Amino acid sequence: MRFSILDIRNKTRKKALSQKAIEEVHELVSRPDIGIKIETSNKSKKQILDEIKSYIPKK
Repeated sequence: MRFSILDIRNKTRKKALSQKAIEEVHELVSRPDIGIKIETSNKSKKQILDEIKSYIPKK
């Protein structure tokens, strides 16, 4: 499996990643079950921040 965009970026790194590392990073960041999706279209900065804050547990 090739990831051309990641390969291009990798070529500009001082310490390039191995192909296996590129694939592992791609697998990690493409998982749909990590993080919280927040729709930001047509929202003000305040609305976005308020929504982000709503996910932070209160003490």
